Amino acid sequence: MQRRSEGFEAVLDGKISVLSTYLTRHSFLSRHWTVLGEHSQPNSFANKQFKLRYQHLAQRIVSNLIEEHKQLLPAPRVERYSPQALERRIQDRWLKDTKDVYSTCASVLDAAKAHIKKLRSYRGYLSDGDFGNYCAACMLEPWTHLLPCGHGLCTLCLRACNGQEMIGCRMEVDECPTCERDIGSQCIRKFVPPTVAPRVLALDGGGVKGMVQLEILTHLLKEVDLGDTIHISTFFDLIVGSSIGIGFCHDTFHCGLCALGLGTKGWSLEECKEKFLQLSHQIFAPRSRTANFFSRVSGGWFSTVVSALRIFLLGGICNSAIIDRCLRDSFGNSSLMIQPNIEHVTKVAVIVNEASTSGTTLFSNYNKLRHHKNKSYTWPATNKQYQSLKVWKAFWRPVKLLSKIYQDGGLSSNNPSAIARNEGNLLAGSNHSNGITVSVGCGRLYTAPLTQMSVFRRLIRAFDETLNAEKQHETVKLLTKGARGDLIRLNPKLDLNEVLLNDLSCLSSLRESFQEALNSGSNGSFLVGSKTAARRLIASLFYFELDHKVRKGENQGETLQKGFIHTRLNEEELSVFRESFPKARFRIGKTEVEFTIPAEVEISYTSRTDMFGIELVERSWEAQISGSPFSVSGLLEAQYEYLPVGLSGRRKRRRA
Repeated sequence: MQRRSEGFEAVLDGKISVLSTYLTRHSFLSRHWTVLGEHSQPNSFANKQFKLRYQHLAQRIVSNLIEEHKQLLPAPRVERYSPQALERRIQDRWLKDTKDVYSTCASVLDAAKAHIKKLRSYRGYLSDGDFGNYCAACMLEPWTHLLPCGHGLCTLCLRACNGQEMIGCRMEVDECPTCERDIGSQCIRKFVPPTVAPRVLALDGGGVKGMVQLEILTHLLKEVDLGDTIHISTFFDLIVGSSIGIGFCHDTFHCGLCALGLGTKGWSLEECKEKFLQLSHQIFAPRSRTANFFSRVSGGWFSTVVSALRIFLLGGICNSAIIDRCLRDSFGNSSLMIQPNIEHVTKVAVIVNEASTSGTTLFSNYNKLRHHKNKSYTWPATNKQYQSLKVWKAFWRPVKLLSKIYQDGGLSSNNPSAIARNEGNLLAGSNHSNGITVSVGCGRLYTAPLTQMSVFRRLIRAFDETLNAEKQHETVKLLTKGARGDLIRLNPKLDLNEVLLNDLSCLSSLRESFQEALNSGSNGSFLVGSKTAARRLIASLFYFELDHKVRKGENQGETLQKGFIHTRLNEEELSVFRESFPKARFRIGKTEVEFTIPAEVEISYTSRTDMFGIELVERSWEAQISGSPFSVSGLLEAQYEYLPVGLSGRRKRRRA
């Protein structure tokens, strides 16, 4: 009897300790205690809140605990182990742990660190747990970062883990807080700071015209003028492609090679071009002389009809076996969606259509658990089946994925900027809406007007118009009138007739036409847009966070509060930046601040809602850093988990 009691007591104590620390982490901001510090006392709200929020959970856990360990449980007549007594023990432990945390922790981050430290002693109870799409450390937020062991963490818990926070918004994690599995010697995850604005790259579909898209991105990097050390994905938090090439196979290169290659494989633009040319020559076989003759005679519609027939009869334009082999060589057997052993620096999403409903669906390599459903597009649940999805299997024809058949997303969203902007705002860590979306097209080519209005020709033209990304951009502009500066369209006009999506013979002429457009100076809006985008992307590498130190100013009603300007660049990248822009500095109002990282500044304000801007200033230009302009109230709201609770301005509970 005594041995059984001791065995059950050990299990019970461990389970109650784990439950209590999770509840304490969950309830820290609920203000169950009168004041922070050693004089903290429970109030009546604490007991009421336990009954309201946690008692039902405690009852379920007690019931499961008794059922699971009934062979160790002493006789039911022992009052100490009755369900009611066990519930009281859970409540008492929770009250004690919460008081301890309130006595020692000033912020939610401090509470998260204390919680994770306590979990280390009880990881044996958690290692086999199924946390689903929630953070394993807090079970409050969806996970954002996957560790090699397979457990996911939210950004706050990642930064609270044992390890070292590094320059450039990177965290080196030493161990998983919930299991004892080895996660390797260098597990580095990049996080998005809470005060930054989203930076989004939207890539049109366009078949062989994707070469122009890659040339545009190359030109944009030249305007940035930071060399090859800094990868283009460093400038974007999200890359969205209009399709994964299902059906037409015309967007395979744009999301498959460009978005997925840049975002998940870390390819350089030159590598993307090499892959593009290599796959183009293998997939898009040259057309026969007969096909060329009929295409010239018919004004191009013959090739369009042939392509359409191949789509409807065979499911795609190209030979699926060839594409399968080529893409296996490029991407291997990795899923390219959610991989726990890879640091996803940039989030990637691709747009497809569900064949049965023509509804737009988004496949992404990030967790969308908390994103509210909308009527514009849907997305699959981020479960284990989805995490193992090999997205490149859908690169050649309508294919069954997750029990549904999907086809080319370019049919409805060949220009994905509207969805890309919405996704960027959903992922943003702050309430700032002044992010930047760079929408990259595949060049504007000349399309001859119809001289004969037969029904057949009108149908062909209507079919082509469904892929008109430029018209879709004009529609997005109408919907974003108040934030046009946040949407930059890079799509130069080329002196070239419209080409077919799979016309391999046009590759060289497309590149030449793009270079001619740059040299001739006839694309003034494109050149200005490229410079504007480059400068804004450079400035977005820096962000501002408030410090907790506040003092009164000399003027009546004036408050002075410290803050720091940080960077998203690592040490090597920051060194390259200093070499490229030796005269760079920051400016707040009329005050210029020396370029140091972190740069300490002091903000003056009379009201927390007053707006102020921080600019990166170079010799010939200036641009707002990420998230600027700011207000102190907005920054406090964005940083509430990292600043002392009293400073965040969040409402406190009344004393009992």
